[in-house]
Formats: sequence, structure tokens, C-alpha cells
Amino acid sequence: MNVIRNSSREVIEFLRGFQKKVKGFKYRFNKFIIRSEYEDEFIWYNVFTGSIVSIKDYEIDNVFTDDYCNYADFLVQNYFLVPEQFNEEELLTEYRKRKTIPITTNSLTRLGNFTILTTTKCNARCFYCYQLHSKQKMHMTEETAHKVARYIIDSTFEGQRLFIGWFGGEPLYNQKVIDIITTKIVSANRELHSSIITNGYLLDEKTCKRAAQDWHISNVQVTLDGTEEIYNKAKNFIYKDTNAFQKVIQNIHFMLNNGLSVSIRINVDLHNVDNLKELVTFLAEEFKNRPNFSVYLHELFDDQKTLERSKQIFENMEEISSLITELGLRAQGMNVPDTIKSLHCMVDDDRSVVITPDGQLGVCEHYEHEHFIGHIDNPTDLNMDEIKAWREMSEFEEICEDCPYKPACLKCKLCPDHKICDVYEKDYILHRTKEDLKLIYTDYLKRENEQPKKCECK
Repeated sequence: MNVIRNSSREVIEFLRGFQKKVKGFKYRFNKFIIRSEYEDEFIWYNVFTGSIVSIKDYEIDNVFTDDYCNYADFLVQNYFLVPEQFNEEELLTEYRKRKTIPITTNSLTRLGNFTILTTTKCNARCFYCYQLHSKQKMHMTEETAHKVARYIIDSTFEGQRLFIGWFGGEPLYNQKVIDIITTKIVSANRELHSSIITNGYLLDEKTCKRAAQDWHISNVQVTLDGTEEIYNKAKNFIYKDTNAFQKVIQNIHFMLNNGLSVSIRINVDLHNVDNLKELVTFLAEEFKNRPNFSVYLHELFDDQKTLERSKQIFENMEEISSLITELGLRAQGMNVPDTIKSLHCMVDDDRSVVITPDGQLGVCEHYEHEHFIGHIDNPTDLNMDEIKAWREMSEFEEICEDCPYKPACLKCKLCPDHKICDVYEKDYILHRTKEDLKLIYTDYLKRENEQPKKCECK
């Protein structure tokens, strides 16, 4: 047996330390374990503790015996095997209660993560964009940019490490405010790290160098909707004299050559699902052996989703996910968290805030015209009712009862993508996790630079 990842220290401390194996006790598997297979290895992921191991079939045979074996001891100590009376559900609920950040008038006083919308305007006209038909399109002004920088400086301390995520619209449509905010923050002796979500069209070679050197950007997310014909039609850029797909692919090479990590988000819907195997094959050929290049799939939001549509979408996504693994593409942000999820996202993270082009403060970048909690001109006057509303999580439903992924799952009631999984989405999430485990295991083998060692049991 090989230990690929150890258990979360926080979870083990919550459980009052590692278990001790007791001779004569009856043990069963923790219900929050996901199992994958790679060649002759079984990969077990304990979603409750975050631990990952690889184990061979002959080793599994000895797990439930009373004979001494160091790997069996490890499985008990790290809660892969638990006593029959062990109550995972009750402990999961209790852990999340303890980790919940209290809502007080001191909320948002420990800020470190800022999502900034430089603009709500865009050079693309994606038919599915939630901002497409908004009448309140605006650039952040230079005056507001100076105020935003001052707000961030006043909300942090000298020498602090802070993160900015540049968002839009198309954030590069308004590069001047990125210059202003970045320059002032760095001059105030803050350790700045940035990422950007962009369609990539404006991130040419010159801009890539500025992004890496001046804006302190290290990670870029770019959306691709398909190969050339599908992509150009879906994006519908305002420019008519260039092939947008070819330009963006060229720009991705510039990003990688300038040391930026690139994550490709592939939006999946009925309009493109039949084209996406061709797309991931193209990406594997175009960007092979680029360690800072990754991809991930995401279903497009759809308020009118039917079970039949869900079946078609997620069954195809399973096939595409398997192809991504087969082609050796990296999976961005692997779907294998190392501890119990106790925060949904930025909405209930007391260190995160969204800043709109006109200086409004929010907690979700998908709401640029409503659900505000304050304004940079008066940052201490916070809408506590709005903050509380964002902290409300959905109750688990019947379909969740037997789901081993539950410790990694939370649903926020106000999230625009709020929904409980149907059976097809649930199957896809488990499938994707198993594919990610294969990638984690192959990474482990590369690090070890040798075949897994067999456990020497006494």
C-alpha cells in the first residue's frame, strides 16, 4: 500500500486523533470513500479525512483480519475503516457547525481576496452569457480605480499577501484600471498575487508580458466552446476581420511561454457537446507536454433543465472526462479536496469580497447589479441581512443520502447555479472524481520515480 496523501490535520484533531485498531472489533468501510482503479492498483479516497492511498487486491484481502498488518492499521487509524457504530453523518454536520464563520459587525474585516470587475462590457457576445442583455454596461473609471486601490490598502496591512481575481465582462477591455490598482497596491508594500478570467482575445504577446511582470498574474482562465466553427459562432466577437479561434489559440501559446498557468474551461451544452471530443483531442495535440496547461468541463447554467437534457449532457461529459485522462491532459483544480468542505465559495468566506465597476461591494461576481452588501466609499456600513442570506445553505435531499462525495459538497441557496444534483449529475461528479484520482496517482508515480513499493506486512 502507498500513502499518496495524508489525512487533514484539522479533521483528525476534530475526531480527537487517529483511531486505534482494537482486536476483536468489527470494522466496516467509511461511507465517504470513493474508489478508482488504475492498471493493477485500487485508489481509495477518503472524502471525510482527505487521505488517498493506493492498494493492491491481495492487500485488500487482509484488511479485515485480526492479524497485524501496517497498512490495515493505517486504514483504521485514518478512518477508512470505522467501527460499525461510527456515525459519519453526525460528525460531518458537527464539523461544519464548528467551522462556520459567525456573522457579526466585524464581518469582512480580515480581507485578503478581492474579485474586481474592471468592466461589464465585452468584446464577445456569447449567446449564453448572463450579462449579454444587461442594459447597465460600464467601465470602471480611473477615479474609481484609485478609490478601489485605497479601499484594498486600507483593508489590509503592510507586507500582507493578498489575491486579486480580475473579472468582467472582459477585464482586459479596461486595462488602464488594472495598471492603476496594481501599481498603487504594490507601492503600498502589499504582496500581490493575481489571476484573471478572460476570453483570451486581447491577451497577445505584449499583454502577456505585462500580465506576468506588471500585474503579478500567474493564472489565466480561458473559455473554449468547441473547435473553430463552433467556437467562432458561440463567441460572436465584435471583430469581423480575424479568425478568433486561431487568435486565441496563438495567445494561449504566448501565455504559456511567459510562464502563466492556463486553465481552459470548456462549457458544455447541447449546442456543442458532440464537438468536444474533437476539441480536447486538438488541445492535447496542440499543448502536449505543457505542465502549466489544464482543462476542465462545466455544464452551462440552464433554468429550464429537464431530466432528459441532463442525461444527454452528463453522460457525454463522462465520456469526455475519460478522454481527457486518456490523452494525458491535466485536470484543473482536481475534484479531490483535501479536507471537508466547510465553505461554499467566496460568498461565505469572511476574507473575500467582490468590487463592481462603480464601487459596489458584493460577495458573488455573478451579481453585478444587485445583492450588494456595501460600497467602497463607506465600507463599514454593511448590509448584514444580505450577508446572512448568502450564508444560507440548502439541506441535503434524498439523493444525497448514499453519496460518498457529500463531505465535499455544499449548495448555497442564492447561488445562480443552485440546484440539487439529479442522478446523472451525481454519476458524473463521482466519475470525474475517479478520473482525477487516476491523475493524482500517476503524478505520485512520477514524483516517486519508481514503481509503488509493496507493503511488507508481518
